Amino acid sequence: MNIKKIPAHILVAASSWLSRVISAAIQIVSIRIIISILGADAYAAFILLSGLIAWGALSDFGIGNSLQNYISEKKSVGKNYYPIIFCSTLFALLLMLCILVVLYFTSPYIADVYLKNFTPNQVGDKSKLFYTSMVIFCFTCFGAMLFKIWFAEQKGWLANIVSCCCTILGFLIIFVLNFIGVKINILAMLLIFFGPLAIIPSIYLFKFDISLLGKIKLNKKYVHTLLAMVAHRAKGFFIFSLMGTIALQADYLVMSQKLSAQEIVTYSVLLKIFSFVFFIYSALLQALWPVCVEYRMKKKWADLNKVVYRYITVGLSLVVLSSVSIFYFHEQVFSILAPSLKANISWILFLLFGVYFCLRVWSDTFVMLLQSMNYLKPLWYLVPIQAILSFVLQWSFADIYGIYGIVSGLILSFVLSVVIITPIMYRSRMKKLIFANK
Repeated sequence: MNIKKIPAHILVAASSWLSRVISAAIQIVSIRIIISILGADAYAAFILLSGLIAWGALSDFGIGNSLQNYISEKKSVGKNYYPIIFCSTLFALLLMLCILVVLYFTSPYIADVYLKNFTPNQVGDKSKLFYTSMVIFCFTCFGAMLFKIWFAEQKGWLANIVSCCCTILGFLIIFVLNFIGVKINILAMLLIFFGPLAIIPSIYLFKFDISLLGKIKLNKKYVHTLLAMVAHRAKGFFIFSLMGTIALQADYLVMSQKLSAQEIVTYSVLLKIFSFVFFIYSALLQALWPVCVEYRMKKKWADLNKVVYRYITVGLSLVVLSSVSIFYFHEQVFSILAPSLKANISWILFLLFGVYFCLRVWSDTFVMLLQSMNYLKPLWYLVPIQAILSFVLQWSFADIYGIYGIVSGLILSFVLSVVIITPIMYRSRMKKLIFANK
């Protein structure tokens, strides 16, 4: 087989699948090791702090996604995009540092609320834990801009390899330290486990920016024009990402206030197992993004539609088959990953998780397509509605049904918002683009 004949997005997706499978496997395998090191209560706090990665991902204010689209568009017509990379990454870094300054002064108050169910004896200094987590995850977001550049250049396989190696490195350090008997607290666990993915790509991106200084010519007016272009689109991506984070991270906020440490661990283990499957599909979506941009730029509407429905079918089939398998083998899985937890979980919870991730396959596909078209304004109104629904429904249902209520609230918030509306938005946008180019 001639590898040059394989579509670039398939190569990227294949490497992404392998990378995400390894990374997700490490997330799962690490459960038992980290619980044995920290204990169940401290591990529950570690889970909540790990969930802050989604909030750290907002610290570039949408510049990363905006940059990725601009690179894809300029690449498709053979134009130089290095100046926009240089300006965008430095602007994002400046914004991130401003956020960290604000968090330095507000962390004591936020941490007390977020980790209210844990005592200092269980976890240590809550403020230090919260702020350290946000520093790590903000730099993870900055480093991820490098990955977006590579994906836009159809070199996503490189991003997948680096990301995977960083995850492996963090896990190996913890494994070795535990093996030789070095005591690791929650703060050290956060730094070691998540640190490599924050530090290594960020350093590489710094070096890349420095190397661009000799390749590009900038003046004040040109820089201002580039930043205005990026910021204009970034605003839409940021608003959408913010609302999406509220909607998708509401479970962590609700868990931090409503569930016991044991329930948090149970929910987290199940979520990681199901996410292991979903990672495969989300990897494909990430690889397809720049391809969809190029199809749009070249007006290949039929190819774009084929991509949509072909991969939605693949994603739904994957989730359904995996959900059945996870339920069938869940007792064995729990006995290996978290022996201290009870594995007699109702089949209803597995069904709920399966339905939720099927809805994610459907909605995430159409959201990616809308993002690739820079058609975000309608999402500014839709996603906040979902975010409010998600939080309110989960908060209300958790009081009555516990873990089951959290997943049910997630499902209902998706059904009442993005699941129905995003396909309509996509078809409407497609009709306008096709009509405009006739």
